[in-house]
Amino acid sequence: MGALFALAGIPLILRRIPPNQYYGFRISKRVFKPEIWYPVNAFGGWMLLGVGVLLAALDMAMPYIPLPSDGARMNVIVSVTVVGTIAMAIASYAYLAKFDE
Repeated sequence: MGALFALAGIPLILRRIPPNQYYGFRISKRVFKPEIWYPVNAFGGWMLLGVGVLLAALDMAMPYIPLPSDGARMNVIVSVTVVGTIAMAIASYAYLAKFDE
């Protein structure tokens, strides 16, 4: 999962994905403006990369973390994924709001 997040962020960071309705961060039609699309999606790409690296590091560290069961390990990974995704969305919305100023 971590590698998938990280890989998904790289084209956004590099600003290789043009405005579209399928891939990237968007809320409304105004985000399709290139002057908003590229910086907001580059920011979101960095967030994806960060969460991906965090998940990959957690996955590598899991065998060394004493937890009572494999179910507990899965709960930790799912929780970090969900919290990371929510944090990523909140940060991206906050960054998008800077374009309203």
